[in-house]
Amino acid sequence: MIINRVSYAGEFLITVLHGGIEDEDYSYERKIIKEKINRNNLVFEQFIVNDDVLNNLGLIIATEEGFLTPNDDLNIYSGNVCARMIRYVSGVKPSKIIKTLENKFEFKLSTEIVIKINEFIKKYTGIDLNANPIFYGDTFIFEPIELDFSKNDRNGINIKNIEMNSQVIIKFKRNGLIVHTHKRAFETDMLEIEMNSDVEWTSFDIEVYRNNELIYFNYDISYIESINLTMNVVNRPKNVKLNQLASSFEIPSEPSTSEIMVGEELNFIEELYSKSNFEMSRQIKLVQEEGNITFIKPGETSLALKMITNFLNKSFKELWIFDPYFTDKSRFTKTLDWLRIFFELPSRKINIVYYCKSEDKAFDSNSIKAALIQDPVIDRTFKNKTISCTFIETNSPIHDRFILGELGNNKFSGMTIGTSLNSVDSNHFCINYINHTSTKSIFNELNNYLNDGNIVGQCTI
Repeated sequence: MIINRVSYAGEFLITVLHGGIEDEDYSYERKIIKEKINRNNLVFEQFIVNDDVLNNLGLIIATEEGFLTPNDDLNIYSGNVCARMIRYVSGVKPSKIIKTLENKFEFKLSTEIVIKINEFIKKYTGIDLNANPIFYGDTFIFEPIELDFSKNDRNGINIKNIEMNSQVIIKFKRNGLIVHTHKRAFETDMLEIEMNSDVEWTSFDIEVYRNNELIYFNYDISYIESINLTMNVVNRPKNVKLNQLASSFEIPSEPSTSEIMVGEELNFIEELYSKSNFEMSRQIKLVQEEGNITFIKPGETSLALKMITNFLNKSFKELWIFDPYFTDKSRFTKTLDWLRIFFELPSRKINIVYYCKSEDKAFDSNSIKAALIQDPVIDRTFKNKTISCTFIETNSPIHDRFILGELGNNKFSGMTIGTSLNSVDSNHFCINYINHTSTKSIFNELNNYLNDGNIVGQCTI
């Protein structure tokens, strides 16, 4: 057997034995790798041993034995390799790493040092102790079992080197359903066998038994016959110069999309059903609650800007922003920053609903336009771009802040913000994405409110 062993400060941390290697096979030379961690040597050793090594494992309190598939987290081999595994559970954990208490184990070293040690162990043994730190001190025996198979051009599978007294079972599958099963028994060694299906398939399961004992199994194996590549080409982001929220802010541009098909063309009916299924499923998800809430703290302005702008950076047919204190004079510099961002977004029709309690403290529908064109960036934007921005003043404040958008085809998307947009840099608040159904319902209610005589005045720029 080949032994892989890691020690730290003279204590064995993990031992991995690989079965199926004869003692006289010297192709594996002795190997020693050292690394200094926390003033002690972390050492990996590899050499050939015989079965006598199992007599010196120390205090073993339990054993676990089983069979690992190629995709199992404990399978340290790659490719189409199954493995038999025996784990010898040690009753003594390495004292330099683990502190043994009366009713539990805990780390003696800092977590950062433990992670470094675990990375070393995984690199040289394949065992992940980050996921299973209780493996410290244990011994593993792995016996790898590999099977060589490939797809043929006769709608089946070729398998090489089948030993005598073996039985092979292939379950051909399509869209997750078993569509054909092939079972064969072999009394002699076979260099290569062929097992074909009577119907088309996209994946298969394979099981191999020898002398009525399972020695190999692998599930949902598939081969790539065609690739549909969707590529998004993104131009440079727009850089918007701001006054107070930040020095500047980058708005990513809308990507242009192209598709390339590599390999066999998909069957028209299959492609139609697949794409339609995806789109209808997506529509259902739009109606289901997303439950996506993010808490923002003072000083996390960049996060708030990014989240809100990423949401706004869609091709909305029309955008509605309900923020009662959006035109407050005390924070109007930040309002101008938001407007600079709004006017660089894809949406060209924006409605901003706000409240003005006092003309001394906020701009109303009569004074907002003159206040906006005092900003040179916004004034230049109005002259160079086609933008429809309507400020709608209400006779009472709508307390919660909503950003609601119609994407076309009667699809809506929205978000709520727990503070005014011009206060995202100084308050604790939540950003909550709301689904299609809730957005549409809220929008209809607010629209009814506006149409019910609650508009004081409005100004379209």
